[in-house]
Amino acid sequence: MRSETSIWGEPPRDREPKGLSVVATPAAALVDAAQQLVQMPEAEKLKVRSGEHIAAILMTALYLLPVEVDEDGGVDLVFQRTSAQTPLWPFGGSLRAAVEVKSLPGKWRKHEYNMRLGDTYQVKIQNAFEILELGSKKIMEAAEALQHKVGSSDMSRNAFLIIHPMDGFALELITAGPVIGHLLPALDEHVALDYLWVYWYPGLLSKWSRKERHWTDYLFAEISPDDPSLDDAIEAAEDIFLEGIGWTGGSPWRMAFS
Repeated sequence: MRSETSIWGEPPRDREPKGLSVVATPAAALVDAAQQLVQMPEAEKLKVRSGEHIAAILMTALYLLPVEVDEDGGVDLVFQRTSAQTPLWPFGGSLRAAVEVKSLPGKWRKHEYNMRLGDTYQVKIQNAFEILELGSKKIMEAAEALQHKVGSSDMSRNAFLIIHPMDGFALELITAGPVIGHLLPALDEHVALDYLWVYWYPGLLSKWSRKERHWTDYLFAEISPDDPSLDDAIEAAEDIFLEGIGWTGGSPWRMAFS
């Protein structure tokens, strides 16, 4: 049930995916993105355990490298449009986009950090609306941070909520996949974000547009026979990034379901 203080509208009922905007990107683009990202000197500043590197890889795969990465309390990621004619720019009419990355709260990362061989972990499957409700506080934190960091500039304001499946595995990914944007609730128009990005494992990004009042799904998939499998591409991309920045602390985002 939706609470009176919720930032979400009522979840849609019995909606079909007909009319949903879907953008498909080859899974191999994730590997290319990681290879580009590690060439940035600032890449090592991305926080691995909170998933900032995953967000950066995904956004780079959709467009181009960020022009700025947070080093001293600034915006997590900043992207800049390279040409007015660029068709892939996903941030509307603004020439620059600020992205604050947040991860869904949960117990998995602490458990993973301390786990030993033979340990188990119980995953609770929830519907997408419940998971978004759990992420509401983080989304509002991102909106408030952007208000402070970006102020009255004309930059596009974006929150990126990354969801670890061990903390929030959506039922709709099983029953309605591979896309779920048509089943997600509207974000309240008073939330000061131009776009909200939500990453659902594996390889699905949903973007809410404040102006257009609808969701778009960005699907990473094997588009041609030569493409690597999605799981292989996600794993390879993270391996390239972690090795490239010299990270040896492991990653709670490494996993595959079978």
